Amino acid sequence: FYACFTGAILLGMAALLLFVGGLGFYAANSAVNELQDIYEHQTIPMREVARLRRLNVENESHIFRAFQHNPSYEYAKLHDHPVNVHTDAVEKNLGWADETWDSLLKSLAPESPETKLAKDIQPLYTSFINEALRPAITRLKAADYSAEGVALFLKANAKYGSEMNKAFRELAEVQQKAVKTQYE
Repeated sequence: FYACFTGAILLGMAALLLFVGGLGFYAANSAVNELQDIYEHQTIPMREVARLRRLNVENESHIFRAFQHNPSYEYAKLHDHPVNVHTDAVEKNLGWADETWDSLLKSLAPESPETKLAKDIQPLYTSFINEALRPAITRLKAADYSAEGVALFLKANAKYGSEMNKAFRELAEVQQKAVKTQYE
């Protein structure tokens, strides 16, 4: 009887150990899956939004500096490089931004508020590219530093810049809330 009782206790303890171990493996696997989901659907999109915002600011800065290459201005002599340093940088950034938009939209859950906001920003961004950056690049490559060209850039930049900044800020806030909700 004693041997059966000891055997039953050992068997029960082994079963309990397997059960607790299984719970541990389940919890660890669940945590890994949660982390993977947070990384893929929230961390990557947050990085992409930050990159798009940074590229936009960089592009504006390059255009402003490129217009300073106007040879009729004294400070053009301060630039020890050709204007295409700026225009090439903007074009490179535009390519990188296109890749970033693709990555952002692939990473977001299709029906999420973030996806809706990102899709609302895209037309603004495209209009900014087509009405501000591309015409400025074309003029700068043709050495057209006219006040008219600068004015066109400034007007388009003002028209779309504040709207895009507001929309990107809202998207970042919605992303932050989503991460906090998932954390809680």
